Amino acid sequence: MRTLTEQTQELVQAEWNSLLATMDYWVSAVDEWDGDPPLPASVRELVRDAHYFAHRYKEIFDSIAGDGEVVKILHDEKTDVWTVQHQAREALLSEWDTVRQAVEQHLSRRYAEHLPRLEQMAAESIAPLFPELAGEAIVYFHKVFDITRFAFSRMPVIGVPFSALDLPDSWLSIPHEAGHYVFWNGTPSLTEFAAFYAEMERRVIRALTKAFKKREAQGGHFKRSGEIYRTWLLWMNEIFADIYGTLVAGPASGWAIQRILRTRLNQGDLYHSHEDPDHPDAYIRPFVHIATLTAMAEASDGDFREALLEAAKALGEAWRASWSDENLERTLFTPDNWGSMQEVLEIDLPLVVRAILDTRLPGGISLRTRFSDGAFYTFDRHQWISSVVESLPHLPSGETVQVGSPLDMSIIVQLAIVAGVDHSRVQGNFDYQPNEPERADRDRWFEEFLANATGSGERDVQLRAWRRIIRSTASEVAYGGLHHGHSHNH
Repeated sequence: MRTLTEQTQELVQAEWNSLLATMDYWVSAVDEWDGDPPLPASVRELVRDAHYFAHRYKEIFDSIAGDGEVVKILHDEKTDVWTVQHQAREALLSEWDTVRQAVEQHLSRRYAEHLPRLEQMAAESIAPLFPELAGEAIVYFHKVFDITRFAFSRMPVIGVPFSALDLPDSWLSIPHEAGHYVFWNGTPSLTEFAAFYAEMERRVIRALTKAFKKREAQGGHFKRSGEIYRTWLLWMNEIFADIYGTLVAGPASGWAIQRILRTRLNQGDLYHSHEDPDHPDAYIRPFVHIATLTAMAEASDGDFREALLEAAKALGEAWRASWSDENLERTLFTPDNWGSMQEVLEIDLPLVVRAILDTRLPGGISLRTRFSDGAFYTFDRHQWISSVVESLPHLPSGETVQVGSPLDMSIIVQLAIVAGVDHSRVQGNFDYQPNEPERADRDRWFEEFLANATGSGERDVQLRAWRRIIRSTASEVAYGGLHHGHSHNH
């Protein structure tokens, strides 16, 4: 009769074989697919990336199973090699599930009309910084807007809720998700990501230190400055994405977040939202967009400067008016006795936004510099979009406005809603051709992942590291060793 250990070993090996066989099938399926709809090359490459990584990943645990000294190490930590193998497979399966959903939807005619236009919008949102990656964006439908970062691929994979299928104004969440992509995957390697993240942390800490001195000079009072530093640093990823979305979509991004928050919150939620460690307080968050527009105005001149300042002012007035209490900012609780909400909004937040705008991205260029260079939202674009919105009420009967960019369409629809103008006559006329991605250097990526995940080249140290971190996905393992361990699921 087989022992319990032998039965466990057989089950775990069968689980792994099943996962790898499924991946083998999908690699063959995407390689052979020449049907309708056509399959983007980026989807084919993502499947190959995941397939390669899974086989290399399992090699690690196969080597564990055959090493008596390793078994001894793991037993000292009150586990066994088969438990570790099972947990590794479960963590990898959660990442593969996202890849599989994306592939299945791209092979279905049901989504043939919808996915290309959303992928075009994702490409437009990423192009200001990474034109070479813009055409590799992959979109799939599930429950919420989010973006998945992988240790095995740099391709942007953006989730869009089914409810957003035909609502162009809701697509403005895509530039925000593109901001998360730039934050996590915009650097060519994990080592460069660590340097980028560390510089942003330093700049934010310096900005807050300056803010605290300014508050004290004005007679402000607050407690637990350490908690304030920690909370802003945990919010850094979300603030970066909000800033990026505003740089891409301009004032429409600010109007979109206000509309979303109004539909989901009541006034009582404003007093407790800081209990979410990853996202800025619900009341604070719209002011990130306002502070970004103000910073954009400072980097502009003439009519564009005035237009951005006017939009920032209108957004501030609209958000404050949403809660019908002129004294709200004086009475609203802030996390851990930070002081008054007015101090947070008028002193801390603008300085944090400027710190993030000035952090150097790959190539030594900051978001502020790229905006000044005209890579993001421009005055010409602002004028054209404004003219389209103003023309909508005066269109002759039966006439529509044809827009060739999903990003422009979503901005126009959002601003038309704010202006109370019928936006149903804005029609999309899209023709999107994704790029052919270059073949990934998969072996280099895997070796870098392994080094960053374990922090050592010594075998015993590596194995103890795997025991500690195996319950996380491969990407959480890779990035978690380089910062506070925060992972994004927006």
